[in-house]
Amino acid sequence: MKTRFFNGRYLVYYCVCAVWLPLLYVRAEDGNTQNNQNTFTWLRERIDAAIRMSETNENARTYPDVRSDIFWNATQRVKAMGKLGDRAALPFLEEKSLMTNAPSSFRFNAALAYVKIANVDESVGLVRKLYEDTSMQGQFDLITKDFLKKVNMAEKSMTPKTREEINSLFLEIVQTAKTPRDARSADFFLFDRIPEYADSKQRATLSRYANTGTEYTTNTFNPIKAHFDKIPPAKRVDLRKRFPDLPPLPEDKNAGTPLKVALGIGAALVAVCAVVWVTVKWRRTRNHAGGCQ
Repeated sequence: MKTRFFNGRYLVYYCVCAVWLPLLYVRAEDGNTQNNQNTFTWLRERIDAAIRMSETNENARTYPDVRSDIFWNATQRVKAMGKLGDRAALPFLEEKSLMTNAPSSFRFNAALAYVKIANVDESVGLVRKLYEDTSMQGQFDLITKDFLKKVNMAEKSMTPKTREEINSLFLEIVQTAKTPRDARSADFFLFDRIPEYADSKQRATLSRYANTGTEYTTNTFNPIKAHFDKIPPAKRVDLRKRFPDLPPLPEDKNAGTPLKVALGIGAALVAVCAVVWVTVKWRRTRNHAGGCQ
């Protein structure tokens, strides 16, 4: 009986070990996989593989839902790359954020990851490129929000050159933004940083959004229009003296036609004077020749 008791007990031990050893092995494998997932190289390989699949897989090319699912997984890995914070990922993330044949949500999250890792000097270059890409207009204000948080945190340590580059970018957005959301974010940012901006010709262009859109848009831009209705155009500050790379103002385009007309009239008068001068000279030469005969 004693021998049987010990044999039965050992049998139980063996069974427990037989169950737990594989489980421990699986957990160890999961831990190794998790560690691999925390590297930029592993994430980059999986993202590139997903993009290749979206381009070559017949189902992905035929059914939009399949392609969306593939990019959803790639997007999660782009987010993980941003959390990882490896600066080696910056060229990769910039490339993916500018990838025009990818879904906007994937590009948007690649841009957010880039801004999260990069410094302000690096980020402003990408933000400008994304602003110039019209296909990102629906997502741009969210990218701007994260970028401005970084700017606010680093503002005391920024160089004057970087500060002017950022101000120039947002002045351009004020003038040319296609949506009031983008223009509103730029206006709020500049108002507290450039004293002359409040009465500038550049800010006056925001009057184009008065009495348009939602109640919030109207309440934001109608006071700006009312402000500039009290300031004659000649007394508004033109910030192009400080930021020479800014685009033309609407009034420049309107002034272009009279200028062209004046130049045309001037050119015509010069031509007429030239013809008269040649004619007079020819007649004098002819009369002189006749007198000599």
